[in-house]
Amino acid sequence: MPEIRGTVEIGRPVEDVFAYLSDPTNNPKWESSAVEMELTTEGPLALGSKGRRVEKIPGMGTDEGIWEITKHVPNESLAMTFESQRVTGSSGYELEAAEGATSLTYWFVANPRNMLMKLLLPLMIPMIRGQVRKDYVELKRILESSA
Repeated sequence: MPEIRGTVEIGRPVEDVFAYLSDPTNNPKWESSAVEMELTTEGPLALGSKGRRVEKIPGMGTDEGIWEITKHVPNESLAMTFESQRVTGSSGYELEAAEGATSLTYWFVANPRNMLMKLLLPLMIPMIRGQVRKDYVELKRILESSA
């Protein structure tokens, strides 16, 4: 799958944005495909933390998988790998202070694990890109409305 990448400007300090993104239970609040997301290791989110995620895939039901934090630099970056029956991949965030706000760059790459997903993915890419943009608009709305 081609990488999906974008940047959104959020009118909140980097520390607030990073703190929100570092709590996996927030993902279902702004990410339309996330049904559940939880940390399964002890302690706060950190390098090596692991968790569980359930997401809905349009027309295919739900998919449950695991994730692991592969990069965790407070107030700068966060990245993870993920794996489920249908996909494997990675995603992450880079945060940069921008005059009292935050410039958040996100990226996402998923690789289908079964033939059906491999066949459907080229048709789904435009829809996925559009939904990801909407999700980050929602993240921005939530963070700016809680200021």
